[in-house]
Amino acid sequence: MLNVRLQHAGPWMRALLAAAVGMVLAAGAVVAVRTEITTLRYSLSSLRAQEAKLRGRVEILQVEATALRAPERIRAHTRERGLGPPEPGQIVRLPQPEVAPGGAP
Repeated sequence: MLNVRLQHAGPWMRALLAAAVGMVLAAGAVVAVRTEITTLRYSLSSLRAQEAKLRGRVEILQVEATALRAPERIRAHTRERGLGPPEPGQIVRLPQPEVAPGGAP
């Protein structure tokens, strides 16, 4: 099966051939691992940038929510729309419905 010269070369030639094949395979594995590391670094960098952008958006939304909840703003907003406390007679109390033993009204 082997080349005639390889059959007569002796055991050191087979060892040298095995070492060369091993080195090629090891080099291929190193290239594959380094490529994967580089890909993961790019992904991580992209995710960090996205996280920073989203954190900034969260801060903006928190400030906006705080401003919208401010009592002064709500009072001004209700005055603009003519809203205020209810006048006497505006609140009508309805009778409590009777509840059946099964829980349905």
